[in-house]
Amino acid sequence: MLVPVTYYIAIAVWHPRGAREKIQYLAGLAMYIFLGPFLNITVLLFALRGIDNFAWGKTRKVVETKEVGGNETPVIDEKSSRKLTKPQPVFSS
Repeated sequence: MLVPVTYYIAIAVWHPRGAREKIQYLAGLAMYIFLGPFLNITVLLFALRGIDNFAWGKTRKVVETKEVGGNETPVIDEKSSRKLTKPQPVFSS
């Protein structure tokens, strides 16, 4: 952990063009160093909480347009928007 922090501080010395940029860089660096681990844990817990949530599958409906009376009307393909069912065996015995 010390080597990356050393590089971050070295960049603060060499890279910024002015004092304001240096202060902005160091403020962002401090937020990254102190809040980064909490953000990683938060994202991990959020992903684990919704790991079995298949509600996002409803966004995968296939939409077509059909011309009805001169107007294009979207039509949802019901075959592709079926709910999850019990898996069928691949090989029957």
